[in-house]
Amino acid sequence: MASHLVLEESDALHLTRDARIVAIRWDLIEWGLVLDLDVPVSESAGAPMRRAWIVFNGVADVTIPMADARLPNGIWLTSALGVAPAQSGFRGYSCQALFPNFEGNERAAADAHSGMFIRAQSLVGVISTDSGNPSESMLSYEVRNRLSSDLSMLEAIANLAN
Repeated sequence: MASHLVLEESDALHLTRDARIVAIRWDLIEWGLVLDLDVPVSESAGAPMRRAWIVFNGVADVTIPMADARLPNGIWLTSALGVAPAQSGFRGYSCQALFPNFEGNERAAADAHSGMFIRAQSLVGVISTDSGNPSESMLSYEVRNRLSSDLSMLEAIANLAN
């Protein structure tokens, strides 16, 4: 059975550093947004990766500037999430992201660095304790689900409410 660590906001903010957003999900938690991530266990090239979720609760605004970007294998995040108080009980979460640009079918020399911003009431993180070896800098669908299924991630988060 897959094992997880549930992370409070202060620890979950660091999950985005050098992580890849595999999916952006709003179908899992009412009024919530889930960033489904591949997270490296270290900064070494080819380091094993874990599956993680960052769950934003009570989402009010999402800004992910992807103009002219093509996303063949996700959005690469390059910094930890920063957090700042916002209006009416919301908090502003932001980090830097790398959006690959292409000229035709060839990757352009420079990738677009831009900021991502989410305004929500709170966030929590869940990360698999096991890791898998990436192929081409990412985990395969099969490995991601072996590390942790959507259902087991949801169950881990549900346990917070109990």
